[in-house]
Amino acid sequence: GFYFMPASGFRPDDPVCFPIYEKCVEWKVPVIIHSGKEIAHWDYCHPFRIANVGLMYPELKVVIGHAGTRIYRREAIEACIVPNVYMDFSEYQGFYHLQPEKFYNWLRDAIDAVGPEKIMFGSGFPNPNVLTPEAEWVKAIKEPKTEVKFTKEELEWVMGKSAAHVFDML
Repeated sequence: GFYFMPASGFRPDDPVCFPIYEKCVEWKVPVIIHSGKEIAHWDYCHPFRIANVGLMYPELKVVIGHAGTRIYRREAIEACIVPNVYMDFSEYQGFYHLQPEKFYNWLRDAIDAVGPEKIMFGSGFPNPNVLTPEAEWVKAIKEPKTEVKFTKEELEWVMGKSAAHVFDML
């Protein structure tokens, strides 16, 4: 796939990006577009701008990287209503570590809103592993210790089947 970092000063739905999207369509590779957290560039990293890319290029698989982080969690879910837009929740270890029940409720809401096939596990390694080491993060999703209920099939999609679909590995 191809990774875009709009926080470096561009909007993902700007025409300057279109030739790259067209090449990704030609090569049949997805794009991952960073979303969230850079305060100086919130507009550039908004999930709705990423959803616009999915609307303009329906044959392109588009991933909202970091699922909007802490500022655009709800908007990332809403953007995944676009059929070819997905999200990964990499760098959510801090959210899980500080507010585990709130994290699991967010994940449940996301699954209920757009389905587990639109949601991908991610780590963002090595940055967020100070609070939640990688092995603990994987276990937190594969074997959630929470009152919030997830089916085995939902967790299988989140933990790999979704990514296998997006990256044509099925």
